[in-house]
Amino acid sequence: MKDEETANTEISPLVNARVSRNSSPATTGLTAFNFGWTAALLCVYAMVSISLINYNKFLMHEERFPHAVPLTWLHQLVQAVFGTGLYLCFGDKVFPRIDVLKAKPGTMFATLIPMAIAMVSCVTLSNQAYYFCSVPFLQISKSFTVPIIYTMGVIAGLEVYTARSSVLLLIVACSSAVAIRGEPMISWVGLMLQFGSDISEGFYVIMMQIVLQNHALDAMTTVTAMGFLCFGLLSMLVAITWDSQILTDAAAIKGHLMLNGCCAFALNILTAVVVKHTSALACSMTHTVKNIGAVVIAAVVFHQQVTGEQFAGYSVAMVAITTYSLLRIQPLPEVKYRMEEKYLKHDPHGV
Repeated sequence: MKDEETANTEISPLVNARVSRNSSPATTGLTAFNFGWTAALLCVYAMVSISLINYNKFLMHEERFPHAVPLTWLHQLVQAVFGTGLYLCFGDKVFPRIDVLKAKPGTMFATLIPMAIAMVSCVTLSNQAYYFCSVPFLQISKSFTVPIIYTMGVIAGLEVYTARSSVLLLIVACSSAVAIRGEPMISWVGLMLQFGSDISEGFYVIMMQIVLQNHALDAMTTVTAMGFLCFGLLSMLVAITWDSQILTDAAAIKGHLMLNGCCAFALNILTAVVVKHTSALACSMTHTVKNIGAVVIAAVVFHQQVTGEQFAGYSVAMVAITTYSLLRIQPLPEVKYRMEEKYLKHDPHGV
């Protein structure tokens, strides 16, 4: 009987829950509701992310607020304030693993500091790049992040090397290079800033994997703790690079700055919710759609130029990234065996 019940179940592609083929109408309705809720969540996440990308570009104009460090500082200030408010209102319901942080605050914050440095570098360099380059060009340049993270993961022992993944990511790198070459007026300063951001993001993602695996922190606790650390680091950078023009520019568009900060906080919350409530496949597909959507909206709505060479190169890169993501979710049998063998070396009982 138990085997028959197991045989009549399947995994929903968007929700990490088993769905019975012999479901009752009530169960089917609940499943449809879960699917609809998840789809709506992913759409909102993609829209907020695209909005923040274009909003940062809008603010970093030389006639508005061309100050990357203070802009990033504002994002982390809003994150710290609202994160504290969420904890005071909801406590363990929103931060289920906060006890891990409370047990050893000194050790945990010392562990998170390298991540905070990487995150500050990643976001600040990316925001500064908006001053020099268009959104489509920078989104194309961000495609290099995937090969960078994979390479770092293999070196750190978090990824299993396969020839197929290497070939796919080589295609990503080459097609992205072709797309970058198609930019009519390349800003090398902006490109180097974005590459620096990509490398920092690689370090951040690798360290995030290590922290989440070794310390069992949840996404919301990690994001909020990171907000406080990043706020402290950026406060020092703001003091070092202070310019009186910052206050003048901020006063002129204070409404935009507050709305932008709230948008950044909303994206952090949505990221944590998406990671918790959706599958890896859903996250991967949404990320791809988001990247394409950011380029399309920047080109169509904000009239930023995209050449045919850029379109062709970026399209190939997105197809290769999607294929690579699908292979990661459903690894080849030999990759599964090598991963199991790797972990059994550390734990012969497989516990």
